Amino acid sequence: MSDHVVQEDRFTDGAAFTSLNEDFRRVVERIQTELNGHALPVLDAERLAGIDAAERTVDSLALAFRRGAGDQDAWHGALVIYESTWLETIRGARDSEAIKKIY
Repeated sequence: MSDHVVQEDRFTDGAAFTSLNEDFRRVVERIQTELNGHALPVLDAERLAGIDAAERTVDSLALAFRRGAGDQDAWHGALVIYESTWLETIRGARDSEAIKKIY
């Protein structure tokens, strides 16, 4: 029980939330860098579903941290999946568009 209390204290303070926000901000900046100078590609339902699932996981873990039940490893893992899902989606959509332009 005391482990849970320590975990709550560690993740509910302002510094921990600032760190989580910074982690997320850096991920968003890398995604924006990938889009830099390009319009957001048209995303089909399948691609949007992957992004939506990754976003729901990130949101769910952020809420868990807010309640004091966060898991930092799970948070970082979710951010990796969120970022890679976005980047793969952007690149895949661009590749699809490039192929259409060739034909």
